[in-house]
Amino acid sequence: MGALVYYVGAILMTFILVTLYKCLIPKVALKQEAERSSGPARGIRRKKSPAHAKHSDGDGREHIRPAQPSVVSQGVLRDLRLRLSHPWNLSSIALGHLPRPIPPNVSHVLPARFVVPPFGWSGPWHPLFKSGLHSHHNLLDVEIAPKNFRPTAGRLNIKFNVVEPFTIPLIYGKLKNRDEVRKYVRKQESQWYISFTLCPYTAEWVNNMVDTVSRIPVFYPMDSKYVPEKTAKVYDIMLASSKAAAHFLKPTLDVIKQFHYVLLKKPTEGDEEPPTHPAPVSHEAKLKLYAQSKSAIVWNCYVAPADVTAEWQRMPITDHAVFQDIPRTGWATFPQLKSRTFEAAMSGTVLLAFWDRFKLIEQWFEPEVEFIYWYNVTHLHSLVVDIAANYAKYQPLAEAAQRRVLLDYTGEQFVRRYLSFLHTLKK
Repeated sequence: MGALVYYVGAILMTFILVTLYKCLIPKVALKQEAERSSGPARGIRRKKSPAHAKHSDGDGREHIRPAQPSVVSQGVLRDLRLRLSHPWNLSSIALGHLPRPIPPNVSHVLPARFVVPPFGWSGPWHPLFKSGLHSHHNLLDVEIAPKNFRPTAGRLNIKFNVVEPFTIPLIYGKLKNRDEVRKYVRKQESQWYISFTLCPYTAEWVNNMVDTVSRIPVFYPMDSKYVPEKTAKVYDIMLASSKAAAHFLKPTLDVIKQFHYVLLKKPTEGDEEPPTHPAPVSHEAKLKLYAQSKSAIVWNCYVAPADVTAEWQRMPITDHAVFQDIPRTGWATFPQLKSRTFEAAMSGTVLLAFWDRFKLIEQWFEPEVEFIYWYNVTHLHSLVVDIAANYAKYQPLAEAAQRRVLLDYTGEQFVRRYLSFLHTLKK
């Protein structure tokens, strides 16, 4: 009899616990999600938008895109972000630890040869000349866009690729199959002690093929000595562009021309619209223009038309996350971290970042706390209008982004996070 009572009591207790779980747990989860979505009252908050909104990339075609996040948290963005098969856990190298053993054929360890292959930039206009990396001459022999950008025999060779994944189809697209790609990648990576890239997707793609940490995704380093002095905000909006950014340049011209604006570009690049400030200008002059502007248009991607991306789909590179799920019509965006994002942020202007499907900027800056997305020219215009009229409301974003760069994204921080093992070798 006692055993029966015990058995019935256990069943009743189990039923009660299950009922409480079903009633209470969903409420707790919803409450926690609401707290994550509402977030602390930081930055600029906008009214909530519908789940989806129409947008146009300026080419006259409207598409359906998830509406912009209305709160500080990344609740919506978390669901949209492309997921890598492995976490992005290569954001730094453990202090003092060697990422890989020193190859036995290396006789000249320090200073390590730090090579930035030429592509797009040349001469003193390359942004990395103003990165602060050159000041570590005891550790690094920095060569930016040299004629000989191949590894040097007997030296500790380090490479910094600033244009990936743009070069992936150019380099690997002519190979027959993935086995050939893998062999070629392994051969190339074996020639460098370590390689840095601005593309975390490429880092994962390469590391999976070589089965070791060969590529490290990094930020664009800035030199804090070039921080411009605080100055009056003379301009409403600034756009620094190039011929390669013509797709972004043309749709935004009609917007910025309605304001007191800065258009920094070469006179013959991207559009017939004459620049207010012809490029090139000195690094200091460019940062000063950013500092004098209330906001700046930036993007961290490049685009390609459908006929080009269709050709990429036939290449043996579709295991690379960037070249998967490419839209079949219109222009497709691909991630490419831009130096202008870090330059504008360090100068203390409000970052207006173009929304693209990869949202690479979020790996380094927090949306609606350190920058604001824009989705189409109509949305961009409304943002510039409000910032121009109510800059004090948006100033905390500019200040937060500037603090982020000065604390985390300087040349000193670059060496500390990614190259501290050189100090170990020196000792």
